[in-house]
Amino acid sequence: MCIRDSSDTMREASEQRGLQGDVHERAEDALILMSDFARDAGIPSRLREIGIPREAIRRMATAASGEKRLLGNNPKTFTIEDIEKIYLNAW
Repeated sequence: MCIRDSSDTMREASEQRGLQGDVHERAEDALILMSDFARDAGIPSRLREIGIPREAIRRMATAASGEKRLLGNNPKTFTIEDIEKIYLNAW
């Protein structure tokens, strides 16, 4: 799926749900809807909710930094510290 396809899909999905505004506002509304759905369904949203100890985050960030298939295609370069911050926010 390319970015254009993704934008079209998001627009169509948000229009079906009656979301208003530009694509960014609709995307934010869609994320809220998905988050509410996950919460209502009892789906964990935090790493600690699935038993990941905070102490494991540095090791996880180091391991993730070696994932070249995904990180190599990202226009932003991520340091281990960047990845660690993402994990800490998710913890």
